[in-house]
Amino acid sequence: MDPERGSGLPNRISSGSAVASAVGTPFVALFGPTAPKRHVAAVQNYAVIRKDLRCSPCYLRSCPIGHPCMKRIAPEEVMDRITGLILDPHEAAPLENAA
Repeated sequence: MDPERGSGLPNRISSGSAVASAVGTPFVALFGPTAPKRHVAAVQNYAVIRKDLRCSPCYLRSCPIGHPCMKRIAPEEVMDRITGLILDPHEAAPLENAA
């Protein structure tokens, strides 16, 4: 991330999202075995990355098939979303689209 343009927080836990939201930091929340609608409050300046797989959300801590829901999220995809939020904080999609 370029500190001159701003900062952002890649995050895979809901408490980090709550802290980022409280202090006005854009964040990207990664979801695999859990559902964004259940764990992200209605806030601004955020993005959700989630792969639409038949097995997700499953809420299993130990995945019998190796967590493809998380492994299919590419680091470049996360960085692109963070960069997009920094450059245009209104870029975030509504939570309804984050199944």
